[in-house]
Amino acid sequence: MASPKNIIILGGYGRAGHEIAKLLLKVSPHNICLAGRDRIKACRASNELNFRHFGQRVTGIEVNTALHKQFTRVLADYDLVIVAMPVTGIGGSIARAAMDAKIDYIDLNADSEKRQVLRELDGEIREAGLTFITEAGFVPGAPSMMARYVAGHFDSLDEVTIGGLFKEERISYGSMVDVITTLGDSPGIFTDGSWSKAGMTVMKKIDFGKGLGIRSCFPMDLAELHGLPEELGCQQLGFYGSGVNRFFDSMVLLWKALGLYKTSRGIDLGARVLVWGNEKFTRQPYICSVNTVASGFSGGREKQVKLTVEHKDSYAATAIAIIPGIMGLLDGSISQSGVHIMGHVLDPDRYLENLWDMGMTVSLQGLCEMELELEVSPAREMRLAV
Repeated sequence: MASPKNIIILGGYGRAGHEIAKLLLKVSPHNICLAGRDRIKACRASNELNFRHFGQRVTGIEVNTALHKQFTRVLADYDLVIVAMPVTGIGGSIARAAMDAKIDYIDLNADSEKRQVLRELDGEIREAGLTFITEAGFVPGAPSMMARYVAGHFDSLDEVTIGGLFKEERISYGSMVDVITTLGDSPGIFTDGSWSKAGMTVMKKIDFGKGLGIRSCFPMDLAELHGLPEELGCQQLGFYGSGVNRFFDSMVLLWKALGLYKTSRGIDLGARVLVWGNEKFTRQPYICSVNTVASGFSGGREKQVKLTVEHKDSYAATAIAIIPGIMGLLDGSISQSGVHIMGHVLDPDRYLENLWDMGMTVSLQGLCEMELELEVSPAREMRLAV
């Protein structure tokens, strides 16, 4: 058995980072460091995890990502860095520090500035023999994996529509920062052989089922979907997000229309407004759900397949969704050097089976008549597909 490795989680005492640490303690023998600007919070969170899991595998430290040389020296003591915090304005510097420290890297952010820096560093990362995985949470993360999974059940694929619904009782300030900073990204959908910008009026009606019903969803840009139409051979592909509540959605549209997402003060104020609006107006049921519907031909007949992955807690879902990527880096099953989007490198069958095993609800409809309205694990589905 391989010896335990050392992992550092930036934002480790935040909600997503804490959930990731909890899962890693359950499924792996590795040592974990919770890191952030507040040493007291980091140590308190590490002590709690050690107490709950009867061990001393977790430590807490203070780090300042702005001090590049010092931060790089800290990272050099670890085998893997997990970025589980907002990275607006600092994502690129974190990636550079990980490369300079010669350690592998994984994040769950959709930050465009970070994405650009990773593209620029790809050659150096390859030369160093390192593997950087990006956009590895639930969204981003699961949609591209789900699209690749459903595509495997068609001889020819026509359309893939992915919908996201997120209703959480309490969403952290950091998560709202991520929402605000992505408002500058122009929504894009793939149609007629190319990607094109889509206005907010280009909506889709998506049925999320189970009392959630049919909802109007707006186009959103997910970089992880780019490149998939060519790989899958589909004619249309897009991701559409459902609104949270009327106040929340109105504030998002206002911030976008006024360009308030462009300044640090606007980002801070917007995040605080959205935190308040979510807690004040969002009602049960609380759930995060990604719904993928694919249509095309199989065996000469038209077919439609619907795959849904969901969880009642968005932070738990984020942790569950990133674990396969983390474990792949640590056990060597993801060994390609360079920068990769998680949804493009993991095996989709194995990925969905892992999500099921860790507590996500995985539902598949349309593979054959007997499966309609049944919730099945990917392992069951694979047996039926033989």
